[in-house]
Amino acid sequence: MNFLVLLRRLSKFVLLSFLAGTAFPGQAASEETLEIITWPGAYGAALEQAIAIPFSERTGKKTVIKHYPHDDQVFRFEDFAFHGDVLDLEAKEALDACSTGKLLPLTGLRLADAPDQTPPHKDFYDVLQNDCAAPATRFSHVIAYPRTGTSRPPASITALFDLKRFPGQRGLRKDPQTLLVWAALAAGIPNKSVYDVLLTTGGVELVFEQLDLIRGHIIWWERLNEPISWLTKGEVAMASTFYPLVYQANREDPNRLGTLSEGQIADLNVWVIPNSAKNTETARAFIKHATSTRPLAAFSSLVPYGSVRRSSRSLIAGEMHRHMPSTPDTSPPSIQLDHRWWREHGDYLKKRFAAWAMADATNPEGSAQTSAKIPPTDE
Repeated sequence: MNFLVLLRRLSKFVLLSFLAGTAFPGQAASEETLEIITWPGAYGAALEQAIAIPFSERTGKKTVIKHYPHDDQVFRFEDFAFHGDVLDLEAKEALDACSTGKLLPLTGLRLADAPDQTPPHKDFYDVLQNDCAAPATRFSHVIAYPRTGTSRPPASITALFDLKRFPGQRGLRKDPQTLLVWAALAAGIPNKSVYDVLLTTGGVELVFEQLDLIRGHIIWWERLNEPISWLTKGEVAMASTFYPLVYQANREDPNRLGTLSEGQIADLNVWVIPNSAKNTETARAFIKHATSTRPLAAFSSLVPYGSVRRSSRSLIAGEMHRHMPSTPDTSPPSIQLDHRWWREHGDYLKKRFAAWAMADATNPEGSAQTSAKIPPTDE
């Protein structure tokens, strides 16, 4: 064969191999890239800096970070399961995906002990009843409000449903798992009794009567940046959101947004491996690293997501301690979002809530408006 032809074919093979991300014959498996799919913005940047890069430096394994979109409505597990080796999911998504066989069990993966040799099952705040997931971070669902022009800031969760004292639209996520809990708390049900009361006919009626107090005054948000944008522009009086987004909004102006001191709902993100993952052993090694004490503390030092381990608490740098949902410094009472309870008992509540939310606001028996009232924003 002509030498120039051979060289040309070899060059083409090299280029195609590079573009496809495939290994050359004999290339070490350790050079394969671990694809990590996580959330965008400050969260994803902190995860890369505090967890992914140190993992690569320690093990020599290459990692690449990919992000979910900001659009809350279009998120579907199936859209991302075939494009990553390890996924950072909300706990409820992981529970559903595990139960339908879309995730690999983490059988045999023993997570790291704490630096003082405390075993992981005693060091983690939450022991998941999910064979496919490992706790990643803690965060809180909160109700936020604009501080500007607020002479008497709301504090109790009852303010969300009090249009007389706190008039204006409510920007809410169409999520019964949070809204029904807030309605229950506002109706006077104690934190520890919420889920028990939601199993009773009387309790369900009480909760939906509470929701009816704000019928016609709800604007449903679908994109993660919408509630913060609406609040800062004064387009809603209150909005449901995630506390870390409030924290980010207040970095330039600490007096921009406030949150209700009552009714925070604690939740989890978790690490999972989809059953389509190509690099499962490295994914398991990454999860063990990502859930160990020091990487978790480094991550929580950059963004206000609580560590899932007690041993990380004292290692969190700066003043971030007071923004953690999982430390004793977090004084407001909170309730844990129980995804397993919702999976086992929530079908009726979800269906009833969906019908309630879809009802025509002009109908006396109807309820909420749609987010079309306020155009989406990319800010």
